Amino acid sequence: MKKSWLIALTIFMGANITGDAKAIDKHDQLKNTITRWAEEQNFNGVLVVGIEGEPAITVTRGVADFSTKRPFTRNTIFQTGSVDKYLTAIAVLAMQDKGLLDIHTPITRYLPDYRSDTGDKVTLHHMLINRSGLPNDYMPPVGKIPAALKANPGATMHSLGFMDMSPEEGVKAYGSGDLKFTPGEQFDYSNTNWILLQHILRTVSGKSYGEVLQEYVFSPAGMENSGTFEIDLNGATPKTVDIAIGYNPRGKRHDGDYPFPSFVGHGSYMAAADSIKLIDALYSGKLLTATTLKEFSTVYSAEKHYAYGGRVYSSSEMDNQYQTTEPLFAKIAERFSPQNGSNGATKIAFIHPIGTPYTVAAFSNTPTYTGNVYRFAAEIILNLQNKE
Repeated sequence: MKKSWLIALTIFMGANITGDAKAIDKHDQLKNTITRWAEEQNFNGVLVVGIEGEPAITVTRGVADFSTKRPFTRNTIFQTGSVDKYLTAIAVLAMQDKGLLDIHTPITRYLPDYRSDTGDKVTLHHMLINRSGLPNDYMPPVGKIPAALKANPGATMHSLGFMDMSPEEGVKAYGSGDLKFTPGEQFDYSNTNWILLQHILRTVSGKSYGEVLQEYVFSPAGMENSGTFEIDLNGATPKTVDIAIGYNPRGKRHDGDYPFPSFVGHGSYMAAADSIKLIDALYSGKLLTATTLKEFSTVYSAEKHYAYGGRVYSSSEMDNQYQTTEPLFAKIAERFSPQNGSNGATKIAFIHPIGTPYTVAAFSNTPTYTGNVYRFAAEIILNLQNKE
């Protein structure tokens, strides 16, 4: 074990285990397996194995902040990147369950000031599956941020000028372009979809995006270390110092957390353990009705394995995607929900074999190859299944 790395291993018990030696032994063996893999992969981050109805196992390795060598804890929070789309989709469908939204209605019903020639053709369903035709016009101004900060490291987001724009102004400036294609005809991973969906959630609820996620996702799922932020995660409310700060040793600037400009709305964050709680709550019916959950898990863009806000794969597709030498995922379940997101160097991933009690999460603040994570997760889950 390399002395240059801080290793902190803790089993966090969610229930009172009194004398269950078999469970303790299983957890100890699994903890050792995770530790060996983390060492072999030079993994820097937090790994969690969740087994529904049993204590979760959390392993931390490395440092959350390379400048101060601050270690990870079980509550260290990470930016979610594209996993925020998954959270948005859950919130939208949860509001539909409450009768507050209809995803098959044109967006102009909820945004009456939006241009009708395009908005009357686009539904929330189209945006949730990235088939709206809305152009990704937000990306050019967002893409200027890293270079602007590199040229002027002392600059703040607001001093860069266009960052003073409100989300409402951002929708008018960057979210109302001409359609690239007829809604429904093509898949296009446009962030405009998700910025507009976030705007619709705010408009319909009369609350902030963070309040919406708290009401429909975080609170019912028991996610105590999750929330939203604007511009910089360090400015998140409530204030926390237990933040994973992205670091890319091969990058030109040796960091990886790009700012989240105010005109796109808010970003989200969560601790690795909260992703386990999210999946447990989602698939146990705490967040969505059974009918809506089935709709949520349906693939609408087969070429991209895309459902609502995230991807769902068959076991054979997982084996092909991650190039297993022999069937691995096929031995575990028929379908999988593998979700991942990133912001620069920060990379989070979690995977759940649908219909099983298992979820494995790996959150890192350095570049991490998701394929390695998913294959290792499958090996862990298969081993657990064989011991049941």
